[in-house]
Amino acid sequence: MASWQDTSAESSDPELRVARGVLALAGVLGMLLAATAAFMPAPFGAGAHFGRDLVTFEAALSCGFLLAAWQPPRYGSSLLPVAGIAGVGTLLLSAGDLTTASVGLLAEASHVPVLFGLAGLFLLFDAANRSGRRWTT
Repeated sequence: MASWQDTSAESSDPELRVARGVLALAGVLGMLLAATAAFMPAPFGAGAHFGRDLVTFEAALSCGFLLAAWQPPRYGSSLLPVAGIAGVGTLLLSAGDLTTASVGLLAEASHVPVLFGLAGLFLLFDAANRSGRRWTT
């Protein structure tokens, strides 16, 4: 059974590289989105105070995706429940917004980093299970 610390096994596992790449992409996109929204008067279409709270959450979750891409065994499994709730909540609420046409598709595109991050965590979990890695440190 290969361990997470076995870097030779990690570097030769294409599924793990893809998962880490998706997580890194989600983290970078989310941080860019949060940094951009931080300077808006009403980020994410919310009021100034509530919008800044959303910016902080977006930055924190994006930082978690970057950490999970960097050290999967340490951060990946811990982040999965949080990202799962954020991702499922985002999908349900966005679907409602889109069906009632209360928000445009472009406004919903701001949720892409959360969904990419969740997908990256699922890919990471799948790659770990296929190779026999454990999710505990």
